[in-house]
Amino acid sequence: MTIPAVHSGVDASKASSEQCDLLTKLNVCIGAKVMLTQNLWIEKGLVNGSTGSIENVVWSTGADVKRDLPLALLVAVDRYSGPGLFTRADGKVVIPIFPATREWEGSRGNCSRRQFPVVLAFAITIHKSQGLTVLDISSKDHAPGLTYVGISRVKKLSGLLFKRSFDKERFEPSILANNQALARQRDFERRQAQLLGN
Repeated sequence: MTIPAVHSGVDASKASSEQCDLLTKLNVCIGAKVMLTQNLWIEKGLVNGSTGSIENVVWSTGADVKRDLPLALLVAVDRYSGPGLFTRADGKVVIPIFPATREWEGSRGNCSRRQFPVVLAFAITIHKSQGLTVLDISSKDHAPGLTYVGISRVKKLSGLLFKRSFDKERFEPSILANNQALARQRDFERRQAQLLGN
């Protein structure tokens, strides 16, 4: 289903999600993997970047499911340690995520957007995955340093699990990285020669 945001103010619906940190339309389904985009309860693990899956959508009585904003999304959160509506068989606690409101000053007055503070998270970047418990680093980085980024926020070794085994050569500089460094050096030397020639 597509959940449209509720807007107020001139041109509020045209604002980008970067401008107000909420999507204009949220496409979800039961079982969709989602990620929080704001801190809700830091002490219990509901922080920006927390992931989970949608269990259900709650509507008010008589709501138009095509136009109205739902009351809540019921989400089974991966690393949540607080109370919830119920616990699934796999131990994940299901909690309600309520819509959030963002306000900003538009070019023609005050604007606001009301939407759920989540985005789809079937695939995430290595930067967003920092601090996750399970990582798969079995293939080489396509850019130097990405493996370090992925594991750099782990506070203790027991808080990290590698999905697949890997060889120690995994951490040796790749031929690609060496070729990129060599190409950068040659480009620098070529540019220096051009500057000196003028």
